[in-house]
Amino acid sequence: MSGDKEHIEIKGIEALVASGESETLEFKKSTAQLKPACETICAFLNGNGGQVIIGVSPNGKLSGLEVSDKTRCDIADALAKIEPDPAVFQTEIPLKGRLSLIALKVHPKKGQKPYLFDGRPFQRRGPTTSRMSSDTYNRLLLRRPENQSLWESRVAESFAIEHLDTTEIERVGRLAQAKGSIPGDVVLDVREVLRGFEVLGDNGELLNSAVALFGASNSPRRSMHQCSLQLACFEGIEKSVFIDQREVAGGAFYLLGEAENFIRRHMPVSARIVEGEMERREVPLIPWEALREALMNALIHRDYSNVSGSIDLAIYADRLEIWSIGELPEGLRIDQLKKQHKSVRRNPNIAAAFRHCGLIEKWGRGTQILVRRCVSAGLPEPDFLEEQGFFAVIFSAPFAPLALIGDVDLSALEKELFNLISPTDKTPVRVLTLATDGVSRRSVQRALKSLVDLGLIAKVGGGHALGYRRATRG
Repeated sequence: MSGDKEHIEIKGIEALVASGESETLEFKKSTAQLKPACETICAFLNGNGGQVIIGVSPNGKLSGLEVSDKTRCDIADALAKIEPDPAVFQTEIPLKGRLSLIALKVHPKKGQKPYLFDGRPFQRRGPTTSRMSSDTYNRLLLRRPENQSLWESRVAESFAIEHLDTTEIERVGRLAQAKGSIPGDVVLDVREVLRGFEVLGDNGELLNSAVALFGASNSPRRSMHQCSLQLACFEGIEKSVFIDQREVAGGAFYLLGEAENFIRRHMPVSARIVEGEMERREVPLIPWEALREALMNALIHRDYSNVSGSIDLAIYADRLEIWSIGELPEGLRIDQLKKQHKSVRRNPNIAAAFRHCGLIEKWGRGTQILVRRCVSAGLPEPDFLEEQGFFAVIFSAPFAPLALIGDVDLSALEKELFNLISPTDKTPVRVLTLATDGVSRRSVQRALKSLVDLGLIAKVGGGHALGYRRATRG
């Protein structure tokens, strides 16, 4: 605890009090409320800092209090119950006569969270202080520098080689050898690959990272409930009617493949006709490079120490969401993800395994890559979101695919034309006419008008430059 003081003018205090209590400010009338005051200080330390002002009535009146040596000792004794030892800037602001205010301002020290008061952690939500959940406490505890690699470097109790997918290990080993991460003259066997990926302990035992990477999908999940993936495809834009739903369990490389297979089954493609070419080009709604980056980020950076959450992939009529448990590492903000930023790895061994195979880069450019891929495809930039201990990447789709637009009664020709029209680029009428060879131009025009009237497509340009694009639907 520090005895340093920050100079605070009374006018500044009056303006501060007038703003009301908030996520970083609380008032207490007297030192009789020292216990809840220190609970709030603890909550501020577990957040972004803040201050408690003693001597302010609940209605915002600066009532003040007489500050004696005993008052100062009582405050010091109460603050001593906060651990780790915080830096508290304590300032006395004179009012009238012998009355003063006491301002207690705190800033959390890097790497010191979570803080406790009287053995209990607290958190701040708006102007309210409450007890912190055990999940949030454990998550903050694992962010301390001394615990950063704790989970993945622990021995995987009750797991042995037979609980791993040896075929997958050999496949990934060959990829790493092709990339030069494992010497070409090394004869690959399961233990050699695991040793090369540094997921074996000093005595050859499996580490948690080995199970997270290569756990067999058909073996008992035992205590590794977090090595799973929830997959869902919904009919509309809400979680109401399922088209498909499943859960798969296994190592990270296996889950990546299962997620890609699920997306291929349900993510619509745009069948484009290019002038001068005889065949249609099928282009996925969201670029595969962007989807793979988001999936790998979720698998690599999720908080594996928390067994209560899986990775969730959900496809809606207007978006695709990928959620993983674990917020951004301390010091990294949402707004930095679309810019150059430092790579902070929660699970360096798991990240290294993907890098050895050439699947990711070392310097944390994954989020920038997936943003660029979406923009290049004419899609909105994906959204990044932190919510209730989870991190999400949300890809917005500019249209609802035909299978998901509802009970619209379309003719065979209307369905064919709808699938041919691009969601992002203008598809010229002449291209549509050529693609529907054998159908009269008048029939094509009638079908296009019907799709326009239904709000499924929109005209772009006019005259000889007339074309169509799929309409955005909510």
